Amino acid sequence: MPSLAPEPLAGSAPLSEQLRSPAATAHRRRLGAVACVLPVIALGLGARFLGSGLAADLSGGVIYAVLIYVLATLLRPRAGQAANAVAALVFCVLIELLQLTAFPTSLAAVFPPVRLVLGTTFVPLDLLAYAIGSALALGLDLLAGGLLRARRARTATD
Repeated sequence: MPSLAPEPLAGSAPLSEQLRSPAATAHRRRLGAVACVLPVIALGLGARFLGSGLAADLSGGVIYAVLIYVLATLLRPRAGQAANAVAALVFCVLIELLQLTAFPTSLAAVFPPVRLVLGTTFVPLDLLAYAIGSALALGLDLLAGGLLRARRARTATD
């Protein structure tokens, strides 16, 4: 019976090598990030509008950092996961520090949805939430990558 696996193009690397190429890895990471954007936004909006108190505020900060990590991965799929986690944390901290100025409040007065992206009030505890969210996103990404590599290794040996 003929194999259903796709054949590599003539004169090109074997299919297993093509799947491990940096371009293929970047493509898979970008697709994974795209798949995560809407669910993470939904979680964040749920935390913002359905929750209340400190738990909702902290979970919102964690989810915001996860979203920024996902967007960093979408924009920089070839960057290392730790580099994207650091980039997400730095971005979140900068946005929080921006809240020490009147700029986000002024923008929110003109266009209220900006409040969801930039916030308007500096809360030091949010910095902890951003660190937790960046670390959580990194851990989940590393775990998912390890599981996918193990799955590909199993199917390659079968």
